[in-house]
Amino acid sequence: MNGEVKPINAVLIGAGRRGNYVFGKFAKENPNLLKFVAVVERDENRKKFFSKNHNISTENQFSNINDFIKSQLNISVAINSTSDKEHFSTTIPLIENNYHILLEKPISNNLKECEILKDKAIEKGNVFMVCHVLRYAPFFSEIKKLIENNVLGKINDIELIENIGNLHFSHSYVRGNWNNSETSGPISLTKTCHDFDIISWLLNNKKCINLRSFSGELFFQEKNRPGDVPNFCSKGCNYEKFCEYHAQTYYLDKNTKKSRKQAVAITEKEEDILGNLKAGPYGRCVYKCDNNVVDNQTTELYFEENIFAKLIMDSREKVSTRKIRITGEKGELKGSLIEGKIFINSEEKKEIDISVKNDSHGGGDSRLIQDFLEAIKGKQNFQRTIVENSTQSHFLAFLAEESRKNNAKFTSPQPSPQHQLPSVEV
Repeated sequence: MNGEVKPINAVLIGAGRRGNYVFGKFAKENPNLLKFVAVVERDENRKKFFSKNHNISTENQFSNINDFIKSQLNISVAINSTSDKEHFSTTIPLIENNYHILLEKPISNNLKECEILKDKAIEKGNVFMVCHVLRYAPFFSEIKKLIENNVLGKINDIELIENIGNLHFSHSYVRGNWNNSETSGPISLTKTCHDFDIISWLLNNKKCINLRSFSGELFFQEKNRPGDVPNFCSKGCNYEKFCEYHAQTYYLDKNTKKSRKQAVAITEKEEDILGNLKAGPYGRCVYKCDNNVVDNQTTELYFEENIFAKLIMDSREKVSTRKIRITGEKGELKGSLIEGKIFINSEEKKEIDISVKNDSHGGGDSRLIQDFLEAIKGKQNFQRTIVENSTQSHFLAFLAEESRKNNAKFTSPQPSPQHQLPSVEV
C-alpha cells in the first residue's frame, strides 16, 4: 500500500525483564515502528519466550553476540539490555559492525570502558543512545522547558531527592542483580546515574567544580535481623507474619509490581515464582544476603556559574518517587514525579499537572524508544541521550562513590580519556 510506514527491524541483545516487557512490549504495541527479527540471549527459556512472542525464526535466535555478528543478518539496529557487566563486551562488536545502538544504562560499570565506548561510537558516527529515560518523562521534560524559557531566571541551586522505596530497594539492591558493587557497581552508578544525568542535563552539562559524597550505615545486614532466621524464607521463618520482606508473601501478593515478579520468573506464573524462590537470590532473607551497596547517600556538587546541587538517595520511605526543588533568580520550582505535579512560585504562581499512567519511568521508556527510532531517521531532538553527553553523569557517579568511600572532596573533576579515579580499576 502506498504511504505505508514500515517498521525498523532490530535485534534484541538480552531478553530479560526489560528486554521482554519494555522493549518487547513497545514493539508489540507499535508494530508499525519497531519489529524484532532476531534475539541474542544465552538463557534458553528466556530466548524461547521472547522468540515466541515476536515470531522470531529459529535461525535468528543466538546464544552469544559473536554468533549473531557472524550470521551477517541484514539488520542495522540493536537494542542492548544485557546485564551491566556485559555491556562493554556485547556493545563493542555492535559498534565495530556499524549498528545503531540503544544501550541500557549504565554504559559500563567500568569508567575506562565508558570512555572507550564513547570514543569508538563518536568515531563511527552512528546513533548511539543510552537509556537515561528520565529525560523523556514528561515531568522532567516540562521542567527542562521551563528552565530554557527562563521562567526561573538564572539557576542558583537544584535539590533532587530519590526515594527508592524500601521494597524496591530490598528487591533490586539487597536480593537482586545490583546488590553488590563487586559484581555490578556502586549504587551511585547503577541507580543514581539517572539523577546525575538529570542534574547535568538541566544545567546544560556545565562544568562541575567541586564534589563530595557521604552515606550512613547499611540497614540490611545480619546484625539487624529480628531474631534467629533462616537463609531462605521458604525454610520456615518465625517472623513470616511480621516481615514485609518475606519472599513468598511479597512476590505472590497481588499488589506487588509485575516488574518485580517478572525478575523472579519471566512467565509471572505462581508455580514458577515459588520454584525460583526456594533457592534463588530473590528467596533469600534480606538480612542474610551478600549485599554491600549503600541504602542512603548524599552527594553535593558545585558547578561553574556559582550553581549548587544536592542529590539525596534514600531507601527508607515506603513510596518510590523523585522530588525536585530548583531556585533561580526569578523564582522557585518544586515537584513530585509520582504525583505528576510541578509548582512554580515566581512572578506568577501556578501549578502544572503532568500525570502519566501505565508507562514505566514516569512515561519515559516509550518516548525514549520512539526518539531512538526517529534519530535513526535523522530527526533532531534537544533532549537526546547521545553517549557523549551521558558519559558525564557516569563520571560523576564513579567520583561520588570514591568520595563516599574515602571521605574525600574532589576539586575540578572533569572526565577525560586520561583521567584515573583512585581505587577504581580502569
